[in-house]
Amino acid sequence: MNPPPLDRTSPPQLTDAWRELAATLADGVRVRVLRAVYGDPRAAAELVPRLTDRQATGLDPLPTDPAELAPSLLRERRAQVRTLLDSTRLLLLLAAADQYPVPTDAFLRAVMAARLDTRSLDAAEAAGIAHAGAGGVVFRDAWTRIAAYETGSPADRRDVHRLLARVLGGAGETPWRSWHRGAGAPGPSGRLAAELGTAARKAATAGRLALARALTERAAALCPEPSEQARLLSRAAGYAWRAGDGERARRLAAAGSEDALTGVLALRAGNAGEAFGSFGAPHCAAQARTELRALGTPAGPTRTGPDTPTGRLTAQQLLVARMAAEGATNREIADRLALSPRTIDHHLRGVFSRLGIRSRIELVRLIAEVDETEGGTTG
Repeated sequence: MNPPPLDRTSPPQLTDAWRELAATLADGVRVRVLRAVYGDPRAAAELVPRLTDRQATGLDPLPTDPAELAPSLLRERRAQVRTLLDSTRLLLLLAAADQYPVPTDAFLRAVMAARLDTRSLDAAEAAGIAHAGAGGVVFRDAWTRIAAYETGSPADRRDVHRLLARVLGGAGETPWRSWHRGAGAPGPSGRLAAELGTAARKAATAGRLALARALTERAAALCPEPSEQARLLSRAAGYAWRAGDGERARRLAAAGSEDALTGVLALRAGNAGEAFGSFGAPHCAAQARTELRALGTPAGPTRTGPDTPTGRLTAQQLLVARMAAEGATNREIADRLALSPRTIDHHLRGVFSRLGIRSRIELVRLIAEVDETEGGTTG
């Protein structure tokens, strides 16, 4: 028996609803929405009305948690999975853990190691939820796979991850084994966080950036030291950005360190070189600057010397200071950088304090003097 066709998953009226909603979105946001919901029109139709104005216009990142993307669809899928026997649900949980967010292709080895009876999958196939494939289990859709994982108890999830880690003992399988070891951890562990961080660096060197991001994000979740956790989130943001996952990169950066915030500001201002440098990717920063220079484009903002007044400012403070000196209000700066006005106010207070000034008029005068001294304004 084959799984039910997609139109049973997303009825025509829901597909039509998505088409109508999609027409209200900018092209870029429309693509981002479809990517966030795994291309499912029903999930997209559920997500769009839940977006804030800033998300709908592309200023703020979209949600990444499945429960925030399409809660009704996910509840429906969970209810369908819960109708199955425990033996069937265990196989589905094992398959889901093997597939996402890190595909490890270890399902069949795990089944053999644990001596599980795959005939239990017949019930899932009869229900149109999933079916057996050449390499394991094929779920009806991404949302069914997510539901199969989330309906498992925390203890069962840890057990299947540990099983998968145990069978991933081959040469070259270290990053995937480390992933499952981290996912199977019951709580914070500095040792596992360090192992995941090492595995992430190896994955990144091999060009597996999505894997490096997942490993580093998990390392941050397990890290007991707040400062190291912030640094790991910052690095994960860099991996996510380089892997093309801008939504996750911005969310991780916002939760990370000061350097990560610098990277986000630089990205929003179009300074790719500075962004990669802030995200802990110096080799990409150098490449970005080289390519930008070849195109005749500035590789980043003009850096002021350490002996100048603005040399006391951080990169984000200098960016905000220049925009304010050009006459932009806090609200306008916040909109351009996709930050809150309160954050901009915080940066400007820091600027005034470091420069020893009290007003925007003094700021305009000081920026003009610095630019004149260094040979012209930045542009």
